[in-house]
Amino acid sequence: MRDKNTQIIDEVKKHIKSTKTNKSSSKNDLKDKDVVEVLDSKKTKSLDSMIEKEIKDWINLNAEKISKEIIQETVKKLFK
Repeated sequence: MRDKNTQIIDEVKKHIKSTKTNKSSSKNDLKDKDVVEVLDSKKTKSLDSMIEKEIKDWINLNAEKISKEIIQETVKKLFK
């Protein structure tokens, strides 16, 4: 799995662990198995492409907002 995608997965897992309450159900307990270790190479490639697609979709949906923010920051720096 690509380093960037592994980092994203690690951040998501960290967020989930921090928001998880002390209640744990035996049904959902993975006994601290790392999800990435369980996946085979074909699935990791598929997961990599899915993550990249979702990131591109998010950027496309938010491109106008992001570009406006960048332009505003640049204008502020120029006319400061």
